[in-house]
Amino acid sequence: MRIAFVLLLWICSTSIVLAQYKVRFVVKEKTIIKHDSIYITGSFNDWDSAANKKYKLEPYGVNERSIVLSVKPGKIEYKFTRGNWLTVEKQFGGGEVPNRVVTINKDTTLRDSISNYRDQFLSDNWLALSMPQPDTIRIALLSSIAAAYANFPDYYNPDSAFFYPPCAYTAAKKQIGRRIPSFH
Repeated sequence: MRIAFVLLLWICSTSIVLAQYKVRFVVKEKTIIKHDSIYITGSFNDWDSAANKKYKLEPYGVNERSIVLSVKPGKIEYKFTRGNWLTVEKQFGGGEVPNRVVTINKDTTLRDSISNYRDQFLSDNWLALSMPQPDTIRIALLSSIAAAYANFPDYYNPDSAFFYPPCAYTAAKKQIGRRIPSFH
């Protein structure tokens, strides 16, 4: 009887350890430049950022991509790339996207968005500026470009860091429609 109980306990604990859940990751690109190849990497694949077809997201919905993975229960962390760390996702202003962290305890769908990529941050913002935009968006884009040139080693350029703030200031004056104090 005792052996049967121990065997039953072992089978139950083994099945809990081996349990996996289906997780659908859905990502929407908010970039101007759209991409066919977006990959997911994370703690579930030892942060392998190579362009591995097993982790490539497929078209899903309007401007969305998706992948379904079998994941062990517990905490996972993940990010999106276009195939390597040089193309990792970035925040709207060019800053790092913290690891996305979630605890998995059932089949689930996770929805995320991508604002920028490391290698195309500036070109995506410049392209957005070349299109008709409300002044509030233009101000945010110009400020974002200036901050990237001033603060991030990937883009550091002091001349450009000083060029873009007056452009944002001019757009802000136009938006407000009245004279605002000068910084001189």
